Amino acid sequence: MHITMKKVLFVLVQFASIPFYANAQSAVSANVKEQKSPLVKANQQVSYLIVNSPENTWGYEILIDNVPYIRQLSVPGMQGNQGFDKKEQAVETAKLVVQKVKNDVMPPAVTQEELTRIMDTK
Repeated sequence: MHITMKKVLFVLVQFASIPFYANAQSAVSANVKEQKSPLVKANQQVSYLIVNSPENTWGYEILIDNVPYIRQLSVPGMQGNQGFDKKEQAVETAKLVVQKVKNDVMPPAVTQEELTRIMDTK
């Protein structure tokens, strides 16, 4: 009977320690989530290519070490599949997205304000 009582006590202690273990694991998980792993390493190159899009318009590709990462054939944030009317607009947008990728802005979305500025200046 004495051995059975020890087993019961052992099991109870194990169950009682579960919340403490779970909290410790949560703290470890929280620390891992806060750490940021950069998309682009220091020795990698981020570049862009301007590409033809349907209906004589322009798009762009973002490359990391010459490997395609983003292919954007239409104006980002706009309905439909229409590309940029002017090549310069695609260039300026691609440059903006490259900077966002380099700065670990994820997703590297182009805001409406940024797009309006690019479309109005070129």
